[in-house]
Formats: sequence, C-alpha cells, structure tokens
Amino acid sequence: MEDGAAADLPMQENDELVALVVGGCGQLGYGITKALLNDPAYTEVHVFSRNPTINLLPGAKYHAGSVTDREGVEKLICEVKPTIIFHCASPSYDSGNSKPKLFHDVNVQGTRNLLDSALKSTSTRAFVYTSSFTVHQQPFNFTEETGPLVNEASIGNADYYPAAKAAADPEERFYIQKMEPEPE
Repeated sequence: MEDGAAADLPMQENDELVALVVGGCGQLGYGITKALLNDPAYTEVHVFSRNPTINLLPGAKYHAGSVTDREGVEKLICEVKPTIIFHCASPSYDSGNSKPKLFHDVNVQGTRNLLDSALKSTSTRAFVYTSSFTVHQQPFNFTEETGPLVNEASIGNADYYPAAKAAADPEERFYIQKMEPEPE
C-alpha cells in the first residue's frame, strides 16, 4: 500500500482501521493482505475465502465462505465490522469457460451481496473493487474506466471472465454513488 493511503479514508475520531480482503487467499488478495499486514495503520486484517488453507499469512484472521451466500456475507460484515473492504474474489481467469454460471454468480451476484452488506454497515467507510482491463473492448491502448465494456453478445461464448467482470462494473459504480456522503 502506498504511504498514507489509510489517511485518505473518511474516519471518525478513535476509529480503528479494520480491513476485510474478500478473496484474500488468491493471488491478488494475498498481495493486498500482505501489504495491509505491513501497514501499522490497520489494527485488524480479515480474509474471506472459499478455501482459507492456502496463501496464509500470520496476523490475518481467516473466515471460510462464499460471496454468493448473501446471509453469510451479511453476518461476516456485521461481526468483523470492516472499515474498508477489498473485493478480489473471482473464479480465476483460467478456470475455463465451462462454468459461465459460476462466473456470473461470483462476479455479479457476489459483488452485489458485498455491496448491499457494505451499505448497511455502519462501520464500512470504503469499498475497493478489483476489476480487470479485460472488461473493456479491444484495443486496450489508453483505455479509460468510462470506455465501452464487453458483454456476452460482443464476445459470444469465447470468454465468460471479462463478461462477468464487466457486468459487475456498473453495479459497483451504482453502489459507490449511494455510498458517497452527501455534500454539506
């Protein structure tokens, strides 16, 4: 994490920084978890994973479960009370295209479950959604986040990963608008 990144969070006096890394046992989540554990600003680092048996780090608290389980997500966020949620959960890109429903369930419905729970939480101040450059239509040169996204019609059955990630992007943007504090 970059120096001072935690200082940018909207905090109340005496708030503790508690991070929840969803998908924290995967490649990206592991790296984020490691960085958070090395940042003294964070008092607790929790990891939510389908398989919390790999890429374990001392100091992190691990929770087994799936983002597709709405009640489980709500319960975890209620118990952990994260100040910030890092959402990195997704079936891996190389999982193959034999499971389009899995990609959709995790990347779209799972993201929705996390965002719904984050909105209800009185402790959550920030939500970091990790997407992929593959959500944008090619060519990728100088792509901006407002550029056109791929969809299932534009790629056919070629690749469900970017289509599912792209379907979750507008969801995340909608929720982020709801999470932003009203101007004073």
